[in-house]
Amino acid sequence: GLLSSMLLHVSDVSNPTRPGVIARKWAYAVQEEFFRQGDKEKELHLATSPFMDRDFENLPRMQGAFIDALVSPVFKLLAELLP
Repeated sequence: GLLSSMLLHVSDVSNPTRPGVIARKWAYAVQEEFFRQGDKEKELHLATSPFMDRDFENLPRMQGAFIDALVSPVFKLLAELLP
C-alpha cells in the first residue's frame, strides 16, 4: 500500500541522514555513477542530463539539490503520516 511504498522510497533516499563517513562514501559512489552516465551521453553526442556532467558539478551542490528536492519533502510527508 501507500505506507509501504513511502517507507521504501524513504529508505532509498536516506543516505544524507546517515553518519557523515558513510554518507560521503555512498555520495561519492553515486556521483561517479552519474558522471559515467554523463560521459556516455557526451560520447553519444546527447545533451548531458542534470547533475551528470563532471565538468560542471560538484558534490556539495549535488547533495544540497538532492536534499532539497527529494529527501526533505519525503521525510516531511512521512512525519505527517506517522506523527
